[in-house]
Amino acid sequence: MVRAIDFEIRCAGLADVQEIAAAHLDSIRSIGALYYPAEVVSDWGARVNGDLYVEAMHRGHPPNIGLTTSLAKNGASILPLFDRTPRTHR
Repeated sequence: MVRAIDFEIRCAGLADVQEIAAAHLDSIRSIGALYYPAEVVSDWGARVNGDLYVEAMHRGHPPNIGLTTSLAKNGASILPLFDRTPRTHR
């Protein structure tokens, strides 16, 4: 069975940065933990906060996000959509 989800894609704004960081941390902790040692996941996650996205926005690189209410328990869920530009994770 194919299930459709209503969502909106838009450019993120400053009001979105904390939720983007939370989604990024969730991804690091849930997916990263499957492939990296706990200390790497912990170090990687310790560097993620809303300021990363504020800085990117000030450099002219606001992330695109997908918004959905279909999957959220309370209100909207923000799903960061990343481009495929090669980058080095630090």
